[in-house]
Amino acid sequence: MQPTAMTQPDPHTMRARLELTSTLADLGRVAPWVGELAAAYVFSEDVRFAIELCLEEVLSNIVRHGYAGETGHALTVDFIRAEGKALFVVEDSAPAFEPLQPGEAVSADLNTMTPGGQGLRLLYRFANSVKYERLADGNRLTLGFVV
Repeated sequence: MQPTAMTQPDPHTMRARLELTSTLADLGRVAPWVGELAAAYVFSEDVRFAIELCLEEVLSNIVRHGYAGETGHALTVDFIRAEGKALFVVEDSAPAFEPLQPGEAVSADLNTMTPGGQGLRLLYRFANSVKYERLADGNRLTLGFVV
């Protein structure tokens, strides 16, 4: 298994990469990395919150559902800052899963609601853009945020 690495923001190319493995424990590295990017590129607290929320949702679903909890798989998150946007490109080699636009939320009483199943609504609510691409050997999800 290849060691994980975290690159520091590069102010000339405005790119950074976070390499992760398919464990929920490794996902704990995401929020500090986003914090470094937020400080380096001056994201508002609201934008930082939205980025962290969306990445946590996407990455935990890849680990839990895409890889079915199996460890040893790679995930990468690339950051690109361009034209007033922060793009986060998540790539994995799990089976295909296209996050289609969610339907309307079903009103329910808190006593009858079941946990889970709201992740797509979170993505479309907090990210300014969501784009999915099936790759020859995996998936690419690009989340865009206006900064």
